[in-house]
Order: sequence, then C-alpha cells, then structure tokens
Amino acid sequence: MDQSFPAPEWVGKVENQNLHGDSTAYDMVILIPASRKLAEEAERMAEAHRDLQQLRVKVVDAGQLFNEFSSGTPDASAYRRYMKMLYDRADNDKDMPRYLLLFGDCSWDNRMVSENWKMYKPEDYLLSFEVTNNFNEETNTIFPLGEQDSYVTDDFYGWLDDNEGNDYRFNKIDLGIGRFPCSDAETAKILVDKSISYLKNEHTGSWKNEIYVIADNGNANLHMEDAEVVVQQINESTQDLSIVKKVYNDAYTRFSTGVGHTFPTVTEILRGAIKRGALIFNYTGHGNPGQLSNNTILKTEDFETPTLGNMPLWIMASCEISPFDSRKYDLGRAAVRNPNGGAIAVICAARSVLSNYNRILNVALNQHLFSNDAQGKPNTMGDALRLTKVDMVTPNKYGQLKDASINKLKYILLGNPAVHLTYPRGKVVLDSINGVRLGSGNVQLKAGCLARFSGHVANNKGVALPDFNGSITAVVMDRLETITCKNNDGTADSPMVYQDRTKKIFEGRDSVRNGKFSVTMRVPKDISYTNDCGRINFYAINHDNSLECNGKNDQFFLNGTDNSYAADTLAPKLSLYLNHPDFPNGGITGPNPIFYADIEDDRGINATGMGIGHNMELVIDGDMSNPINLNDNFQYIFGSYREGGVTYPFQNLAFGKHELAFRVWDVNGNSTTKTLQFNVQDGIHDGFDLYASRNPARTSTNLMTRFEADPEKGYTATFKVFDLYGRMIWQSQPIQTPAGGSYGMATWNLTNSSGARVPAGIYLYQVTVQNESEKKESDAKKIHSAGTIKSSILSLYGRETLSRK
Repeated sequence: MDQSFPAPEWVGKVENQNLHGDSTAYDMVILIPASRKLAEEAERMAEAHRDLQQLRVKVVDAGQLFNEFSSGTPDASAYRRYMKMLYDRADNDKDMPRYLLLFGDCSWDNRMVSENWKMYKPEDYLLSFEVTNNFNEETNTIFPLGEQDSYVTDDFYGWLDDNEGNDYRFNKIDLGIGRFPCSDAETAKILVDKSISYLKNEHTGSWKNEIYVIADNGNANLHMEDAEVVVQQINESTQDLSIVKKVYNDAYTRFSTGVGHTFPTVTEILRGAIKRGALIFNYTGHGNPGQLSNNTILKTEDFETPTLGNMPLWIMASCEISPFDSRKYDLGRAAVRNPNGGAIAVICAARSVLSNYNRILNVALNQHLFSNDAQGKPNTMGDALRLTKVDMVTPNKYGQLKDASINKLKYILLGNPAVHLTYPRGKVVLDSINGVRLGSGNVQLKAGCLARFSGHVANNKGVALPDFNGSITAVVMDRLETITCKNNDGTADSPMVYQDRTKKIFEGRDSVRNGKFSVTMRVPKDISYTNDCGRINFYAINHDNSLECNGKNDQFFLNGTDNSYAADTLAPKLSLYLNHPDFPNGGITGPNPIFYADIEDDRGINATGMGIGHNMELVIDGDMSNPINLNDNFQYIFGSYREGGVTYPFQNLAFGKHELAFRVWDVNGNSTTKTLQFNVQDGIHDGFDLYASRNPARTSTNLMTRFEADPEKGYTATFKVFDLYGRMIWQSQPIQTPAGGSYGMATWNLTNSSGARVPAGIYLYQVTVQNESEKKESDAKKIHSAGTIKSSILSLYGRETLSRK
C-alpha cells in the first residue's frame, strides 16, 4: 500500500436509519444530544405526553439528524431541516408538528475548541444558533453579553415556511419551542419529574389564584408604569379573577449597604411568596444572570431554595437573565433545575434587551397564556410564546409592526413547550351575603358582625355543578388603597402613584357539598371604615382534584360598627408544643424541632396582621429585635373562623436551653403571649411520629408527621384514613417536602373520598413518606370523629353497651 495516502481512522459504527422514510405525523419532537446519554429520560418524558395528553411524540438524537440532513456534519440547520420536512409533509393542521423540546444544554462554542469549553464533548450537547458581530480577541470568545446586536435564539428551528430566513426580525415562528437545560441524566430526571408532576396537577391549592407582578425602581418610574400595563392585561385575561399582588420596589424603603442599595422588605416578601408558590411571578426591570434588579432583590440562591413544591411560571422582562449558552450559572437555569421548587418554566432573555419592546412582549404573552387554541384547549406555554412573537411581526391595519427588531428573538422558554398553566377552569359564584341576595346594591359589613358568604360552583360556561363536592378557600380583602411611592433614586419628576389591595382581613376554608358552600367570618375592628368596595376571592377544588374553580365578588363594603356586638376583653386561648402535643415544658428535642401552636377565640382570630403590631410573632430567647412573623404559617381549622393553628420548622438550633415566646391577637385587639422552655441536645433523633392536631375532631383535623430526613433529598407524604374494617375511605394528595424537610401536614375535613361526611365513630389513619430511594410507612393510629369521644363510642359500640357502664 502506498504510504503517501492517508490511512482511514476507525471512529465507530453508524446504525441504519431512515428518518426520511418515516411517514408518521408527530405533534412533538424531543431532540437529544448525539451521545444519547439523555435518551432514557427523554423517552420517559415522551411517554408521559403520550399517556397524559395523547400527543404523538418522536425522540430523535442530533447525530441522526446530522447523518440525514447535513451530510454527517454537525450543523444546527439539520434540526430545522428535519422539522421543515415534517411541516411540509403535513396534509392538514392536525398533522402539523406543534412542539420542539430541545432536550439538552448548548454552548456558544459549538466546536468546543476554546479554553472555556475544550474539556467538554460536543456529542453531549446540542448546537446553538448564534448571531454576533463581536469577537473578543482577549478571551478568544464570541460571547457578547451587554451587546444589543448579538444574540442566541432557539426560534431559528421553528421558521418553517418557504423563503423564511433572510431577515430573522420578520420571520413568523411555527413551533412552540422550549429547552431543558441539562447535560447529564440526573438533571434531566429532575426536569422530567417536574413536568410530569405539573401535567398530573399533583400540587393544587389556592396559591394558583395568586399572581405576583414585580417592578424595579428608577428610570423615572418606567418599570412600574410598564408593570401597570401588564397588570391591566392580566386582569383582562383572567376576567379579574386572580389575586394580583403588586410588589414595586419604590413603594418600600431603600437601604444603602457596603455593596450597594437593597430593599430588604421586598426581598422578604418575595422569599415568602416563592416558598408558598404562585401561579406566575412576573418581573419587569433591570437584571443580570445572578440577580434581579440592580438593588439585588433576589439572587440565584433564592431560586435554588427548597420550597413547598408549588411551581410557578417565572416571566422576567429583563436583560441577560439566562445566557443559556454559557457555562456560568444563572437565575433561569437555577429555577428550572431546582428539584424541590424553583419554577416549572422560565420565560426570559438570554441577551441584552430594550424595555419598550419588553413591555409589548410581556403584555401579549399574558394574553395568550390565558387563551384557548382552536380546539378549545388552553394554550401551552410554548404556544403562548409562539403566538406572542407572531403577534409582534403581524402588521396592523396601518401596516405597522409591534416589534421590527431582534429583541423578541432573545427571549426563550426554559421548560416544556407542551405544558399549559394549570389555573382554575371552573367558576365560583357568590349568591348572597348574610342571606341577602346580591343585586344592584352593595352589602354593608360592620366591624364585629358575622359575615356569611354563600354561593355555588359552576363550569366555565356558568352552568351550576350540583355533583361538585370538595373544599373552598376564601380570601377577603379591604378596599383599594392609593399608594404613593418614595422616588428613592430621584429620577422621576414626581413619585409613582398606583392602587392596590394590601390589607387581607380573612382567609379561611370550608366544604363544598352538592355544588354549594357557605363561608363565615367575623369582621375585625381594624377595617377601612369607608364605603369603598372590599373584595372576596374564592378557590375551590373537588375531592379527586379533577376540577379547580375560582371566582370573586366586590359587592360589599366595610364600614360602621355592629352595636349589638358585646364588648370583648377575652384574649385568645393558646397551646404551644414542639414535635407532638405531649411535649412537656422544659422537654428535650433535637436541633430541628417543629413548633406548633393551637389557637382559639370565640370572636375570631386575627390571622392577617391587621392593625399595627398585631402580627403572630415568635421570639426566641428574648431577641425582640428579630421576631419571626408567622401570619403565613397560620391555618384555620376547616369550617371555622375561631380555631386554627401555626406550624413552623426550626432549623439547626444551638445546643442548650432555650425559651420561645409566641403572641397572637383576636379580631378585637386582645392578645395572648405564652412561653415554652426546651432543651436542644445532640443525639436526639426526630424518629417517625404521626398525630392529629384535634382528636376528637368536630369539623376537621390536621394530620401531621415528623420523620428523619435526608438533607439532600425531598420527600412525598401521603396520609390515608381507614374504617375499622381496613377499607380506605380518604387519601390526601401527595404533600411535597423540600430537601431536608422533616415534616408534612394534610387537613382531613372528616369526609370520604366522595365528599360525604363520615359517620361519627373511630377511624384509623396512617402516613407513607417516600422518595426515589426509600419508603417509610407509619403504624396506624386511632382518631375519633364527630366532636366528642362519647358520641364516637356510641357510634362504635352502640348506646346499650355504654348505658350499662
């Protein structure tokens, strides 16, 4: 053999394939890197879409696309050509491809020859589509953060019409496109688990009624004014049914520190909201990959913090939140990769963007997120972003475009494009207040009076649902207030003025039986005393979690005092304990005990902090400068405005003796403070406990568990109730605990799985706690239903047996 000819190098086998010969129509394509390390998780995601949404899904790896669509050469155009083939072959709209999930990380250095990337393998990543006019000779990179005319976009793969591609600014995207930012199977599993959980609607609750709109300060009120326009669109899209909470930086005091300005109250509000969860968090303002706002209201670690598992959609109209083609970690990827919370998806910019176009995109997005497709199904997140971008390049009647720039191309969806927001679809209708049918006039509610709100549940067309059985949460807010901001940085000619409802006077739960409900509250003394309308918002869910409903009403006002209301000088009754109701004063515990407080007041509990200094506050070892506000940790007993409880997990308490003091108020301004001494010792393990907050239970009880937890993993707790024959009569929805979380709680309102009240008697309850590596099941314990032990014994053994005693 002539040695002057180059010798072939063995690389590997190429399996037979024929994507061109596949005549199947696909709704969704999941594209994975050529190494196929993510294939198992991608197939699991595909199977979930097939089972839960009946989508036709194809999983394909990048290597296969290179072989057939770019002559074996890695080229991002191969992805687009494959989608174009499926698009052109479709004979009708039904067979058109709808979604592309880019199941993998990418790099700005597609060949991975730079110093930053040469230690990585290209076959473990997907290719990126970069547009840049900048090359940094010092760093030998084309990664131009801060540049307006450079960007990375996933839209390129969805421009499928003929002759598209010459001027990217005007192309109309034809696919809902999202990205799972992962390069290993462990991260991929997190993303798939979260998507499946969201598709199954495993986490329900009134948090889905809440939307937070957050606005930066400065720039002559620009960001707050933009946020106000977004709020208007949200109210229009949701028919004003959601509770929109405005968190505007400039409404709060700004503090100067050694590292810059901060808004600690804003940070505290947002961290609490992130922990509880909301349907959407929407931010407008300055930002970068590591923080929201130049005043650092949130940082990357806030998106990595374990939460209750109630996953929101984050929309961030801000610069460079997630440059997903970089090795540097960022807010967007931190949120979606968080295994115990974070976000179900993030819509944000990968490069520097402009505020005027951000506002246009944000408004259109909040229209399409709450709209339906041609089949009457809710738009998915991928569809919503696609339709938003199409809107921006569709001429109006004057031939003008909303956005003729590259700004929109910089926005991406980190998340699954085939998942839609799981917001309530049915309706809650208020029929009467204190028996007065609602008509043209508003009902007056006086301080001290009882207010009973009665109504029914209906489908989305307004048809009553007499077979609906479940629970309802009601939130009562005082009037709209006019809030004047502080103009902290002095850039505006005058401070921003806006309106918001900031004073919550009640939040309670009750049953919905045969489609009807009544919720009762005591009107507190600390109200506005005006004729301006208050508002009540409702969230209802049936027992099998198959239908969520919401509603609102503002046909009442809070003014005057009920003269028939007797003076009240009695303070609330209070019982404190750690871990279990039998915990003695001065008892011993480990460093992570759970604090519980049972509260009762005949006139009603102040659970919202109405009135100056009237918060539920916990103080440790007399440190009055650092009280812990537990308003958000309070929950009424089901169907009651007079009884409730607080749960709060301590973390890493110092060894030794401690004293806690807890103070609560009633609706008339009477307070109670009670103390509890305890001793934290090493070697005390949490064990595996199960108990009920009220036993006997009259209307409801909180079933609670405490267990030893793996600090690196979260758990799912499921409570079950059985009759004495061992038949399961009720089961809670899975309760997600964050990594390291060692407790779980579910409310049983003494009904069976069909929503019917269980007869008086003795029942058994049990809890199962598990994650992917272990499963724990408690012993069963007895619980008495129907108010008194005596009535329970009568039900169980018969009246004659009891009378002979």
